Amino acid sequence: SALNIAIIFSVIYLTLQDNEENTRANVQKNLEFVVESTKTRLNDWISEQERQLKKIAKSNTVIELTKELHLQSALNQAMKTSKSTIKIRQYISQSSIEGKDFSIITPITDENNQVIAALSMRIQPSGQISNIMQQGRIGNSGDSYLVTKQGKMLTKSRFENEFTSINYLQIFSKNKQLITLKVPKVNVI
Repeated sequence: SALNIAIIFSVIYLTLQDNEENTRANVQKNLEFVVESTKTRLNDWISEQERQLKKIAKSNTVIELTKELHLQSALNQAMKTSKSTIKIRQYISQSSIEGKDFSIITPITDENNQVIAALSMRIQPSGQISNIMQQGRIGNSGDSYLVTKQGKMLTKSRFENEFTSINYLQIFSKNKQLITLKVPKVNVI
């Protein structure tokens, strides 16, 4: 009977150990899947942005306006206020690619395939990239973020509405500062 109890507890212990190992392995597989699928979605989105940018750079309108800018530059006219610059900005804003925070760059080439300028597109991490990152999660409370090497959160959290009631986060929002993510030294639950 003491032997039977010891055997039962040993079987229970070994079963629990096996279950824990299986659970850890499953969580690891799920996390790897989420990371890979999020990377794929991000790469697909960036590729689409690059394709759009290259299409704009090959536009006859942009090529001709760029040539005009080169002429104005040679004539020492102010590029920032020139009609060509204003027209290029209008053209690009109609192409819905402005107002972003990191860049994709492509050359603008003339009819002889000579590079005459570069066209860049800035990408705002809090825009579509945040939506892509929010899809990469496990369970109801998991969340994915892009962060800097210093731990500053670049993308929005899907829990942003819940965070608005915390004064600490409101201060960051008003000052347009990035939130620093840290491992808590205490149990926050």
